[in-house]
Amino acid sequence: MTRYHRSMFKKSISTPIVKSHPVFRLNESPVVNKFKIGICAMENKSRSGPMKEILTRLDAQNFFEIIVFTNNMLFEESIDEWPRVDCLIAFYSTGFPLDKAIAFSKKYKPFLINDLEMQRVIRDREKVYSLLKSENVPVPRYQVLKRKEGLNQTLEDFQMLEEHEDHLSINDSVFTKPFVEKPLNADDHNIYIYYPQLL
Repeated sequence: MTRYHRSMFKKSISTPIVKSHPVFRLNESPVVNKFKIGICAMENKSRSGPMKEILTRLDAQNFFEIIVFTNNMLFEESIDEWPRVDCLIAFYSTGFPLDKAIAFSKKYKPFLINDLEMQRVIRDREKVYSLLKSENVPVPRYQVLKRKEGLNQTLEDFQMLEEHEDHLSINDSVFTKPFVEKPLNADDHNIYIYYPQLL
């Protein structure tokens, strides 16, 4: 009968591997790489009351790093000098360098909250209406009246407006007063309101 001495088993028994886990004290928090959100807009928009409220709530989550692009950054710095962000919130207002923001998004590819290319479309009221109609979205009855001659326009592009006591006639379409006329350029806020003479 073979006898085994206990010393023969000492080398065969391996020591269990214990994986260490980080220990955090109650008053400490783990280091987290925050998600960088860039606010790319004119300062009168990015520093407005509603935007400050949104950014304050995001910042309170402790998951985000909010980077607000200043007007100096937008106009004086190249897109290569702009801070790199994971997500870009950019929206157009008068004077905003939209082409520059589009170039930045194409080169560094942050996640976009809103479509920058589409912001070109929403600046043209005629294109907006055409887009809505193509998607079967109901729009109010309207007509396009081009008052000034452009380089790419022909005589057929010009439509006649005839004003009467209680209505207007535009390109054989009749609109009763009161009637609102808006410029095609959405940046232009000079609207005209036609009232019936009885008022």
